[in-house]
Amino acid sequence: PVNTDSSWLIQIMYFTVPDIKTVKDQDGKSYTTYNIYANGVFHSSVRYSQLLSLHEELKKKYGLDVVGQFPPKKFFSLSATQTDQRREQLEKYLQAITQRKRIITSGIFNRHLVTFQQVSSGKEVENVELKIYLLNGNHVVINISSDSFTDDALEAVATQLELPAELTYYFGLYVVEKKENTSTIVRKLQNFESPYLSVPSDDANVRIVIRKCYWNSQYDDQLMDTEIGLNLLHSQVVDEIKRGWISISSNTKKKLAELAEKKQKKEFVELARKQHNYGFMVFEMCTCDYPQENTKVLVSIGNMSLNIKVFLDEGKVKAGSFKLTRMKCWKTVTKRDENSDKHFIMLSFEYLMSREKLQWVSITSSQAILMSMCLKDMTQEYVRSKRGQAIRTPSDRQRTMTESSISSTSVEVLGSASLRSGNAIFSESIESSGNFALRSGNAMKKLTNKVQGLLQRGSNKNEEVVQNEIFEDINAIGDDDL
Repeated sequence: PVNTDSSWLIQIMYFTVPDIKTVKDQDGKSYTTYNIYANGVFHSSVRYSQLLSLHEELKKKYGLDVVGQFPPKKFFSLSATQTDQRREQLEKYLQAITQRKRIITSGIFNRHLVTFQQVSSGKEVENVELKIYLLNGNHVVINISSDSFTDDALEAVATQLELPAELTYYFGLYVVEKKENTSTIVRKLQNFESPYLSVPSDDANVRIVIRKCYWNSQYDDQLMDTEIGLNLLHSQVVDEIKRGWISISSNTKKKLAELAEKKQKKEFVELARKQHNYGFMVFEMCTCDYPQENTKVLVSIGNMSLNIKVFLDEGKVKAGSFKLTRMKCWKTVTKRDENSDKHFIMLSFEYLMSREKLQWVSITSSQAILMSMCLKDMTQEYVRSKRGQAIRTPSDRQRTMTESSISSTSVEVLGSASLRSGNAIFSESIESSGNFALRSGNAMKKLTNKVQGLLQRGSNKNEEVVQNEIFEDINAIGDDDL
């Protein structure tokens, strides 16, 4: 049964405060800041007083029963041991409040978190230009405030592309790393982040890309009813075929090339939708402990399942599929290499193998957190669909700027953002299934290194177990269905 508890988390987030930093103010006085990481990525470095301000506002709006207790003030300087105890208390506090839908989707929370980012950057709030790339290589340029929210930036992009407002949140903004002829998806930006502050301006290989963020391909129909929606969808399909994410036969490849030549984009997309693995996100090569330890696998997520392509000895390849409705829960955990000090990130899920057998399966990957977020998004989309709820629109969104006096500007498109024109060209060298290579570059290495630094304290105790609200009743499942 679908969980109808209104407090159910709509965004599963993993916040940690793994370490601290001692800094000096303009007068030379030292003070302590606490480093906040969100989903394994450094977010901001904040003072105790900043987090206390967040707590006081949340408590005023939602009450102490919802928000919980905040680590108490101390009247004297803290010792190193006391400072570390406060760090742990602040971490537990953040982890507790971010398990509440009403808090993590609130303007109060998002406004404070983005302000934390802005203050932590050491920069003044200013109007800036931000490039958002399309999957055909073109980009739009928007003028926004440096402390604008991700939703603000996404809505600005949709406006510049003349995408109908009701289709805005069919898309999301993703951080990707470009390398040679491919790119790796690092993560999806969340609304408590400023896109401008979240991506290093000095790294030309790391960029923000707009791509569809839904999982049910039936939503394609709404996109294809509009010209810009069809163009964006077509560009993504072309990109995923080039990567080898969508499996196509040589005959289908020829038909798609003919449709591309005739510029029949709708027919192109409709044919692609019939192919194996359409709508799946494919991850980098990694390892899994199923069917045995250290098995090389290629993971793909989509169509309510997590699929693995297993690479065995002597070049043999087998495929397996784990249905989302058979996952009782999942978590991101870490393990230490016994032969070194390196830590590895794992996605572990408890799976119903048979009527009386639940088994943990672990996938070790630098993209483990992204995998977990994909499972979360797919679950929430399924729940919304069962409840008859449509994808949200800009008019549904509670404007955080009305709650805040911190930022005088939210997102303004100043003048006309420039769209670099050009047609998406269908490559003659479309790769067939399995012939793509997603390589781990600087962005992924930085993400992994940050997470490893975060985990040096042995933070397995901080692992968050996500209970799957669409896990099916064992008694209603026959063994033939498992």
